[in-house]
Amino acid sequence: MGQVKEAGARPTFSRLHRLRNNSVISDFVPLDAFVGAVQRARANHLESKRDWRRRSGKDFVRWRPEVGESIDVLCVGTNYGIDAEGRKWRLPQAKDILNAFKGQKGAWFRVTRVETEGKERHPYNDGKAPSAENNKSTRVMRPHRRTGRKSPGRPARLRFAVEHIVGPEIAWSTPVDEGRRDATIFRLIVKLHLERFSEEEVLERALDLARRCSPPFDEDEVRSKVKRVFHPEPMTPEVKARIEAQRAAKREARGPVEVQFRDVRPLEDYLRGAQSAEESLVRLWGWLETAFRGRPDRYAYYVAYGKSHPRPTKTAAFTPPVLLDHLTGSAKGLYLVDLNGTVSVLVFDIDAHVRTKDRALVEVRRICDALHQLGAAYERNFVVEDSGNGFHIFLFIQPIVSVHAGVWGKRMLDALGLGIDPQYRSVLPPPTGGLGTKGLGPLIRLPLGLHPKTGTRSRFLAAEEVLSGERVLR
Repeated sequence: MGQVKEAGARPTFSRLHRLRNNSVISDFVPLDAFVGAVQRARANHLESKRDWRRRSGKDFVRWRPEVGESIDVLCVGTNYGIDAEGRKWRLPQAKDILNAFKGQKGAWFRVTRVETEGKERHPYNDGKAPSAENNKSTRVMRPHRRTGRKSPGRPARLRFAVEHIVGPEIAWSTPVDEGRRDATIFRLIVKLHLERFSEEEVLERALDLARRCSPPFDEDEVRSKVKRVFHPEPMTPEVKARIEAQRAAKREARGPVEVQFRDVRPLEDYLRGAQSAEESLVRLWGWLETAFRGRPDRYAYYVAYGKSHPRPTKTAAFTPPVLLDHLTGSAKGLYLVDLNGTVSVLVFDIDAHVRTKDRALVEVRRICDALHQLGAAYERNFVVEDSGNGFHIFLFIQPIVSVHAGVWGKRMLDALGLGIDPQYRSVLPPPTGGLGTKGLGPLIRLPLGLHPKTGTRSRFLAAEEVLSGERVLR
């Protein structure tokens, strides 16, 4: 007779436990090791399944529209799109969608289902009224030989209206004030170019935005920007090497960055004792060369009043005769980045385009007080220029990589609660280095000249105008 088990609570086992007890490895594999191995295998299977769904587009939701419904999506595949909220959609494989999405990855489209117009052309006839013996649309369908059901026939052919639209990030509808016009229009041109708009469409939209700016932006400059984006000049190996060096410096700038101030002899001491105007001009040129340095082989000149856009020279050094032209009305600009990728002056550009100069001067004084607390002395380590529509703070520093200088300046503004905003303030060179495809780098208009637009002559401010009384050093 068999043994009778004691009455009591019957132990319960999970599915994994029963699977282990019924397997051939139950005698030599511990229970915990078996359960852990099975759970890891299950997790790997689910992960591989999710990865397969991502690669096969199965994680996209099918879009089943009714007539008249539309959707705005970013094209990411043959019939796949992502809307502005980040939801992934798998659109119907209709010819209208496939033809419009072909080769347009990265462009935005508005897809609308429309009602079929007119009678569909049947593939088995010439489009005319079918004959009685060949009319498959009215002929009785033969039941399926195995299921006995009637065939549902050919599925309906969906029709869609696909329109190339502007992405939601750049759908600006209000004019842009002075101070942001240049960056905003250039960003619009670049974005439309990435979204596969033609050059004519981009130019039309950019000119429309330029006319709505306050004041209107120069249309010739808009055309040159469009031409530069669609037909860029090929970069030389030298420029490519300099840009790669800036990218490496940007990765290094994630840590702490130190900037050392550089002592410059005050301008008054340079000019003191000059016997003639020619000698004063040479001494002023020597002071600018010592204080600003920058690129030695090229400078920029500004066109006539009303179109203050700089144009770089091919190969020309900054000489005393060029300085004389600058002082007499033909404004010149200096490229800050030297040929070795370093800068010797850091510029805080405080604009007063959309605010009063008194409010901009308050920011200037805050920055100057912060520089003074760091050990910088006015007229020896930094000066402030009234440029006409704002102020320029020139900080003389030991040569440092342009990216590091821009990062240091940005962090200083952030510490003061003054973030970079093209409409109010900026740092030159920028934290990115800003070399550009031509390898020229950031540009600043030289001081003591006439403003290309207003004709106002710039001047250096005295220490009493930018520093509090107890901090004035003479």
